Amino acid sequence: MRYPWIFTFLFLFAMEACKDSAQPWESMGELSTETRALDSFDKIIVSNNIELFIRQDTNLPESMTIVYGKNVLKGLLSSVKDKKLHIANSNKAKWLRNLRITPKCTLNIHTLKGIYIHDNAKIICLDTLCAEAIQCINNSVEQQYLRVFCGQFYGNSANSGQLNLSGQGTIFSWSCEGGSSIDALSLRCDDVYIRHYTERTISVNPSKQFEAFVYGKGNVYYKNTPIYKFIKHEFGEGRVIKITP
Repeated sequence: MRYPWIFTFLFLFAMEACKDSAQPWESMGELSTETRALDSFDKIIVSNNIELFIRQDTNLPESMTIVYGKNVLKGLLSSVKDKKLHIANSNKAKWLRNLRITPKCTLNIHTLKGIYIHDNAKIICLDTLCAEAIQCINNSVEQQYLRVFCGQFYGNSANSGQLNLSGQGTIFSWSCEGGSSIDALSLRCDDVYIRHYTERTISVNPSKQFEAFVYGKGNVYYKNTPIYKFIKHEFGEGRVIKITP
C-alpha cells in the first residue's frame, strides 16, 4: 500500500468528528431523560431537527430536560456563551436511524430577548413568554407556535415554515420573505407594521395603527380597522384585505 498514512488520517478525522456524537453504526438506544442545568441566558438559538418546548417559571432554575435515545443524548449539544443559549443536534449520519424520533427538549427560561430558529427546528410555547421586547428570526421549515406578552415583537422569516403567534403586544413589526407566512390573528397588538415579499398569506390583528407594504403575490389579511392610522402600499399582486365575519 503506497499511502497507508492517508487511511490513518481519514480514520482519525472521522473519530474526531464524532467525539460529541454517537458513532454512525450505533443505534439510538432506548428513550432516556436527561436534565441539564444552564448558565443564565436571554437569547435562544436552536437548529437541526429539535422540538423545543419553552416554559417561563422564575421560581425554577434555568434548565433543559431532554427526551431522546440513550446513545445519542451526548450529541444533543447545549451551551451558553455571551448570554446566548445554543441548542443543536450534532449526531452524525442521522439518516441511518429512525428519523421520526426527534429530540424533545423542555426549556425553562427566566428572561428572553431573542429567539433564532434554523433548519427544521420547531418551537412550542407552554407558557406565555413575558418580556419588554423580543426579536425573532425564523429560518426553519417547520411551523412555530409562540405565545407572547411583550412591548415589542419584531423580526423576519425567510423559509417555508409558518409562524403562528398568539398573546398580546404593543408593537408587532415583521418582514416576511423566502416563502414564509404568518398567522398572527390571535396576537392582539396596538400597532402592526408588515413588509410582505412572498406568495403566501399574512394575517394580523391591529387595533390602533396598521401599515403594510406588499411586494409579492401573497395577501395580507387584517381583523380590525385601526382607530388611528391605516396605510397600505400594494406594489405587487397581493392585496391588503379586511377579514369579513
